[in-house]
Amino acid sequence: MIHRQALASKKLSRDLGDTLATVVKVVNFIKARPTNQRLFAHLCEDEAHQTLLLHTEVRWLSRGKVLVRFLELQDKILEFLRNQNTLLEQLTDVFWIKTAYLADIFTLYNETNKRLQGSESNILKCKEAIDAFMRKLEYRAGKMSQGHLQHFPLLLQHSGGTVSASLRAEFCRHMTSLQEELKSRFADVDALSKESWVMDPFTSRLEDVEYLGCEDELAELQTDSLSKKYFQENGFKRLWIARGPVVAPKLANYAITKIILPFSTTYLSETAFSALVAIKTKSRNRLEVHSDFRLAVTGITPDIPSLVKGMQAQGGH
Repeated sequence: MIHRQALASKKLSRDLGDTLATVVKVVNFIKARPTNQRLFAHLCEDEAHQTLLLHTEVRWLSRGKVLVRFLELQDKILEFLRNQNTLLEQLTDVFWIKTAYLADIFTLYNETNKRLQGSESNILKCKEAIDAFMRKLEYRAGKMSQGHLQHFPLLLQHSGGTVSASLRAEFCRHMTSLQEELKSRFADVDALSKESWVMDPFTSRLEDVEYLGCEDELAELQTDSLSKKYFQENGFKRLWIARGPVVAPKLANYAITKIILPFSTTYLSETAFSALVAIKTKSRNRLEVHSDFRLAVTGITPDIPSLVKGMQAQGGH
């Protein structure tokens, strides 16, 4: 789901795409040459940051961070490019307004992206995060059309609170197209709305599981006080895995195989690969990493004192 969301973010109008391309061009001009980079860092020595960030297509959070940093160093960038007429003439007031809008949108996008990550993520939680993001977009588009910019802090700051009607219309079109793109990419996930009983079976109606023919099992589960207490203390995952097979076997099998076990994102794979890269470096390329790798990716904390007690201390010879 993270990759679907990242792909949807790439849909930009020609004008907004050109704005992003100009940002990347300026950043590359400063970062690509060591001399420029050192001079720019010296120029920004009184700022919170002394360097710009390179845009990387494959990194999920790259766009938002690049744009925010670019705006933070706006004055220093303009000062640095005073003698670069070709680049400087592209950094108009309209350009900065569009950049601020993109920074706000991609910051919101990054917040949603982070919600999709995590070892406890599942399909239903990811769907809720995407649905919330689309509702936020719809709300912001409505406010933008009315000229209210309070939900676009960077845009409000760099525009002085006034954005032309044509630009507001362009921004609204972008948010609408982004919603449509997300809906098309997550069309198959919308069918999961009926599975909400998995996350909270005790407030669900018996009619919610009619399509499975398991109304009686849900009734048994809802009246089981031990299961309810277990759910409150341990959450729905542990409930279905530990108590579900005993009280509601059919519902538990469906919840585990269809919702809990399937990988909703590639987060676990990505983190495992990062751990492997950190362990097996160029200087340790012959290392047998099986045990170290298991220890790096497990969520279980080893009981070192117990392990030590089970080993015999080796005395001196």
